[in-house]
Amino acid sequence: GINAEYMGEKLKASKALMKNLEHLFETLDLSGDGQVSQLELEVKLLDPMVKTWFSSLDVTIDEVTGLFALLDNGDGQLSIHEFVKGIKLLKGDARAIDQLRFHRELSKLQRLVWVLSDKFDYALAPPNITYSSGP
Repeated sequence: GINAEYMGEKLKASKALMKNLEHLFETLDLSGDGQVSQLELEVKLLDPMVKTWFSSLDVTIDEVTGLFALLDNGDGQLSIHEFVKGIKLLKGDARAIDQLRFHRELSKLQRLVWVLSDKFDYALAPPNITYSSGP
């Protein structure tokens, strides 16, 4: 049926994306050690072909450089797994879901700030002192 055909096309597209990302990763990995360093990434981002490659994935150069900082687990390198995971997060439905999640969390934070602000204002307000005018 149509649904099975659609799923088959999605699976083919997903496999093609994985193959494309693996090939891109190999291109970025100048040393061939299976890891991409910040320096390797910066060097390859100067290559117009690599820029076009990222552009064809609907990923901007700014997103790629920001992605490295977000995904690096502290060793200064990205594995193929970290790279693929990050690019997939920057693409399609995952991006929209993350934006919705971020917006929801931001709204919660904003409400919390308002509540705390009101409590703070109340705590700092001068007490209402009434003076009697004598006996």
